Amino acid sequence: MSYKELIDSFNPIIYSKYVTITSYEKLMLYVALELEDKKIPLTFNYLCISAFKIFPDAFCCDDEFKEFPSIDRLNRTMMHLKYVQKGMPYLAGSIKTGYSITKLGRALAMEVKSVIDNSEVNKTIKAPVVDSHKKGYSRDYLLFIDGLEYRDYLNTNVIDFMYIWKFFKITPFTQIKTTKENLKNILNYAKEKKDKKCIVFVEEVLKKI
Repeated sequence: MSYKELIDSFNPIIYSKYVTITSYEKLMLYVALELEDKKIPLTFNYLCISAFKIFPDAFCCDDEFKEFPSIDRLNRTMMHLKYVQKGMPYLAGSIKTGYSITKLGRALAMEVKSVIDNSEVNKTIKAPVVDSHKKGYSRDYLLFIDGLEYRDYLNTNVIDFMYIWKFFKITPFTQIKTTKENLKNILNYAKEKKDKKCIVFVEEVLKKI
C-alpha cells in the first residue's frame, strides 16, 4: 500500500476514549507514533492529515465545517512540539527534512496510547463545540505570536511594549479602549491554549496601558 492509502485507512477514534487528554500536542505525538509503527515518514503533511483523520473532533475547523481540518490549530500544534521554550523538543527535524520523535516525545505518546487503549467507548460523551466566532481570535493570536518583537521576547523575556501599537497599526497610547478589548481577546485565547508566555506578555501590557 502507498503512504496515502495507509493514511486513508485510518479510522477516527471515538472522542470518549481521549476525553481526558486536553493537549493537542499529546494527540499529535500519538499520531506520530501511529505513523512510525506503519513505517510512514513523519512529514508535516502526513502528520497533519493523519491527525485530522484520527482525531477529527479535536482538529476540525469548527462546528460549522467539521469536515475540514483547522490549518491554524494543526500548524500551531506542530510548532509547539518543535519549538519548546525550555527543555528538549518533542519532535526533531523540520518541514524540509521531515520529523522524528524524541525520547521525551515518545514517552508522552506512549502515555496517550495507554489511555486510549484502556478507555471504554461512551457514546453519551460528546465532543465540545468548536465555536466559529473564535476563529477571529485565533487568527489574531497567531499573528500576534508570530511578530518579530514577540519572538525576541521568547528568547530574552524582555517585553517590548511598543510592539502593541505596531501590531494594531495605531499611534501609541491612542484607541485605548479598543486596544484593550482586542488584547483581552488574544489573552483569553492564549489562556485556552495554555500559552503561559503569551499570557504573561499580554497581562503586563494591559497593566501599562
